[in-house]
Amino acid sequence: WVAETATGEARRVTDAPINAIGNRACDWMDGTRMLCAFVPDGRGAPPEPGRVPTGPTIQESSGRAAPVRTYQDLLSNAYDVALFEYYFPAQLAVVDVTTGARTPIGRPAIFAGVDPSPSGEFVLVRRIVKPYSYQVPMYLFPQEIEVWDRSGAVVYHVASQPLLDNLPPGGWVQTGPRNVSWRPARPATLYWAEALDGGNPRADAEYRDRVLTISAPFSGEPRELARTEQRFAGIVWGERDVALISDMERSKRWLRTWVFRPDQPSAQWKLLHEYSTEDAYN
Repeated sequence: WVAETATGEARRVTDAPINAIGNRACDWMDGTRMLCAFVPDGRGAPPEPGRVPTGPTIQESSGRAAPVRTYQDLLSNAYDVALFEYYFPAQLAVVDVTTGARTPIGRPAIFAGVDPSPSGEFVLVRRIVKPYSYQVPMYLFPQEIEVWDRSGAVVYHVASQPLLDNLPPGGWVQTGPRNVSWRPARPATLYWAEALDGGNPRADAEYRDRVLTISAPFSGEPRELARTEQRFAGIVWGERDVALISDMERSKRWLRTWVFRPDQPSAQWKLLHEYSTEDAYN
């Protein structure tokens, strides 16, 4: 449904069922189009549990030690996997909110994230792929991070994220691209963080992370935008050449934020504020 703010009138745009499991149902692409996730056509009836076990549920360590957190509501057997693969896949489509017309994008997949570019030309997707795990939640399953055009063709492969079942607690992060996002106020510019310390917060390193960026048509190598002494904690973008970049020292719970100019790498940063994230009163 969409509602007009001027009149308060609401109307249904499409009768097709939305699949908002694990994702936002829709995102605006511009004033007349939305990118939505739908239940795939012809999905059929949900799988039924077997009356007798098909076999034992087996897990093995594969010869390596890994710390394991305690999580709730994990996949626990083959039937859980069957339910996961039934309910979670979605078909992306562009919806014209004036006519209700739907234009499918790509093939159905299990999406951990879907984000249209500010220009509406591309879609940043994070697809969940096998192998799944009985030890960690869905967001730590292997992912393919890609940029699609409006036909669903992959125009840029950002990263293949492995199963993250061996990250120790205490501020460790994965290696390779993480926190991949579009830069606002630019038609199609990606940015993301990468660890410079192997993801190990205890390793000696002058800089923990770097921030990289690349713009459409996504040719050539990404450009380094910034380096942070502690773990990268996000960017708040300004409309013009100004932004706020933060890093955090997890062991001390200490957050710092600077004003910096992303398009002038040599410009000096200005410290805006720093504080303990545990100091709620201040």
